[in-house]
Amino acid sequence: MNKGIAKTIGQVFYWLLLAVSILVIVLFYVKNGGINPDDPWHKQISEFGSILNVYLIWAYILVGLAVFFTVVFPLGNMIVNPKSGLKTLASLAVLAVLLFVGYSLADDTILQLPGYDGSDNIPERLKLAGMGIYMMYFTLAGAILAMVYSSISKLFK
Repeated sequence: MNKGIAKTIGQVFYWLLLAVSILVIVLFYVKNGGINPDDPWHKQISEFGSILNVYLIWAYILVGLAVFFTVVFPLGNMIVNPKSGLKTLASLAVLAVLLFVGYSLADDTILQLPGYDGSDNIPERLKLAGMGIYMMYFTLAGAILAMVYSSISKLFK
């Protein structure tokens, strides 16, 4: 496909998503304007619930599109340019190792929370939550190291 045509299609798609997002936001605030804050909570939610569903569905669509394009374009690039594919696979391998290390470091000890009898205090969820926290630490450290490396490498150029 010609790069100019692809760029034009991408811009049209971008503007279309932006227009629909603005429309959903405007509908959200227009619908919100008619709700009396002094009404009971259940009445406010019953009046407001339909627009919240639209808002959440649009958010799911945007997240789904982001995931789709994040996966599809690198795969297409790997097919067209196999050398860049090796870099992508190396990045995925590093990510897998970091996930494994984070999961290994995470603790799954049941928390003693006074007054909480919910179903979320189970070892599997606690282990995954801990892994997420460790992954956040790893990515934060990687970002800081990248900033330091970038600043130092500019001094020597």
